[in-house]
This record gives sequence, C-alpha cells and structure tokens, in this order.
Amino acid sequence: MSENITAPADGLALPKLNRRAALGALATLPAMAGATALPVALAATAAATISDPLADLLAELIARRAEFRAIPSEMITEDNEEDLIKATYGPASDRLWNETPQPTTLRGVAEAMRYAIEEDAFIDYGAEKVIKAALAFLDSGGGPMNDLGSIRRPVHPLGFETKNLPIEQLAALVDALQTVSDVLGALREQPRFAGDSTYNQAGRLLEDLHDQINCEIDDVWGEVEGRSVATVDEAEWKFGILVRQYSSGCDNPANAIAEMAKLAAEMDWQVRKGGAA
Repeated sequence: MSENITAPADGLALPKLNRRAALGALATLPAMAGATALPVALAATAAATISDPLADLLAELIARRAEFRAIPSEMITEDNEEDLIKATYGPASDRLWNETPQPTTLRGVAEAMRYAIEEDAFIDYGAEKVIKAALAFLDSGGGPMNDLGSIRRPVHPLGFETKNLPIEQLAALVDALQTVSDVLGALREQPRFAGDSTYNQAGRLLEDLHDQINCEIDDVWGEVEGRSVATVDEAEWKFGILVRQYSSGCDNPANAIAEMAKLAAEMDWQVRKGGAA
C-alpha cells in the first residue's frame, strides 16, 4: 500500500454514483485481474460452502458425467453402456429431469445459469426446467439476500459475524448478474431465438431474473455506501467493486477515485496495525 494516499476529509459530501448504470454496465465487462477480480472470486468461494439442493445436484451430475467420460471408449459396449450410465451419472440425470429441485440460495441460481451456459441447451427441456426453478426461487421472495444472511442480522457463511456483509453480497450479486448477461448473450446468438417459442420463453425468464438481481444490487449497494470498512478483507471487497465501477464509466469518476483513495488509506492503516488479512 502507498502511504502517500490520503483520504478525503471527514464529513466531505461526495456526489452519488449512479448505481444501476455503473453496476449494470459492469455486468457486460470481463472480470479484471488483481483486486478487481477479488470480490467475485471470494464470493464464489463463500457461496460454495453453502448447501443448495439444485447446486448440489448439478455438481453431482457434472462430476458423475466426468466419471463416465473417463471410461476408455473400448471398455464401453452396447451390452454394458446402460449399466455404466446407471453406475455414474444416470441417477443424478434422472433426478434433474424428473424432480428438478428448487434452489434455496443464490448459489443455486448461479449454478443453474452456469449449467445452462455450459450445456448450451436451451432447446433441452431439462435446462429450461433448471432456469425456471432458479427464477421461482427469486419469485418466492427468498431472493439472494438470504444466501449469506439477512442484512439486518448479518451472519458470515462460515458462522462468523461481520459488519460489512453487504459488501460480500454485492460481489456475489454482481457475479450472478454477469452470469445472467452471458446466458442472455449466448441465447440471442442462436439462429432460432427470433422465432422459436422455447428460446423466447427462456429469454423472458432470464430478462426477469436480470431485472430482479439488479433490484437486489440497488438495495445492497445502499447498505454498502453507508458502511465503513473494519478489516482489510472488507476494504478489498469494496475496493474491487469501486475499481470495476470506475472502469465501467460511472457518472462521477472523481467520486470513485476519492472513494478508492479513502479505502486504500484504510486498508494501509489496517495492515500497519495488524488487521486481519
């Protein structure tokens, strides 16, 4: 950290960023290296610790498919192929097709999006059911806010209390928004999208999901703006988000730069006093 960075004077009123424009534009950018990518990477790691029925089933399906694909082709015959499928990915595939579980966390929603991207299978009924299940979770009122705990009573996913949990939530939501944007982009590139009802339905579902996540981002960003950081980790989360806002063309770059300078000074102070890394 540079000790020459000074924070804005206490009480200095800074103009507000346009949250929707900045974070919405952010979703169209590729992840940047270093501090910029840190919040998303940490959010993914934290979310992965939370059990979710849909995410867990998709993870099982992907792992069991890998087991099947690892079997040498010369060992697979017409006589044993069905048995090998049943012994590997068959049961998980059947559960996903016949009893698609509802996600209970943002992790489940994000994994549903990733599954759809990787499968490139919007014409596949199973993939469509996964997307619908993800949307139903948000429609139910559970929403991404419940992933890492309530903003009113913040609880870290690993059981530790944190004063700046909304910063982590914001990073996770931005990650989810990026994923949804990727899916929509891939979907619209399909030649059948314009006239196929299945593609159009999937597109509408994803657009609704995109709007809902944007609303969640607005709510959480309000919490993030009003909180000071207490640890190096929390400062790094917020610093990375501000860097990405600045790179996405926010309304007032000077404000973003001032906020980054203030955070850099706070992070440097935390390091010098032995704050948690």
